[in-house]
Amino acid sequence: MSDRHAPKVLWRHETAVWCQEMSEQDGEHRLTREYRQQPSSWSSWSSGPSGHRAESGGAGDLGRLVLVPVETGYPRTLAFVDTGPQTLIQLIQALPRTRETQRDPLRWFLGQVMTELGQTVAELHDSPVSTASELPDEPTMGMARLRGYLFDETTDVVRRLFTALGSARMDVARSCYSDATWDTDPRPIHGGLALGSVVPLAPSGKTLLAGPEVGRGIPELDLGWLAGELTELEIEFQGTGQNAEVVGSLWPSFYAAYTDAFSGTTDARRVTAARLLRVLLHYCDFVSTYPNLPIGEAQVGVLLWLIDDYVST
Repeated sequence: MSDRHAPKVLWRHETAVWCQEMSEQDGEHRLTREYRQQPSSWSSWSSGPSGHRAESGGAGDLGRLVLVPVETGYPRTLAFVDTGPQTLIQLIQALPRTRETQRDPLRWFLGQVMTELGQTVAELHDSPVSTASELPDEPTMGMARLRGYLFDETTDVVRRLFTALGSARMDVARSCYSDATWDTDPRPIHGGLALGSVVPLAPSGKTLLAGPEVGRGIPELDLGWLAGELTELEIEFQGTGQNAEVVGSLWPSFYAAYTDAFSGTTDARRVTAARLLRVLLHYCDFVSTYPNLPIGEAQVGVLLWLIDDYVST
């Protein structure tokens, strides 16, 4: 008879894209992601039945930088073990809902996490060309999904997007997609850099989760992806009367550390394009997940503002 206790589910979240669940068993935390559609790059991560343990995570030597799935459930489930109890987005949402946070130790800790994240992402982007050649030579999962939303005019999501944005701004959004696709010198990128994939309290010391979203592309795609989420979060904090300047301070901490550590240069226009695409994808995923809910004016307003900001850069 085993002395181990049954796993306890701490939280579970479902969308049209995936289902995520955090569980705890005997002090070990496990984050499980079940994809609604099988990732096209799945062969890079798993080739065995449920319970197969990958030796390298299938991502070349990127495992030295990020926490890769050590257990996979064939064909659509990834599990990250010993992650710690909370993701970065949950820690941010736990900030006090007042403006008396200048001396809050959580605020200081978040700044340290963003600095470390910037250094990690820079090292990821500077990974050897041999590593990049092992990664999928195709759009990342998020970009592939967004391409369908933007260019497949038969879907309800696209029709609603046209109604919300108008044809001129829809054309701008489509040009953004081209602006953020790869060039002649693609680098390894995370492909889905988000606060929900950062686990600051992981016992392993690796704070960034990486799965089949990893691919080759322009570094600005990762930067804009994170900037887009932080933009949405800052607007959310402003709308609820929370301390939005705390969230506003996270991007400068990340970007300063990234630029200090990264060997190359980045294009501000492409970062702005990728920021728009990240928010646009979130909008489309929301419409896909909740097709019967009305589209909020605030959501559309943010998209219009980001499109106009991209045009002006």
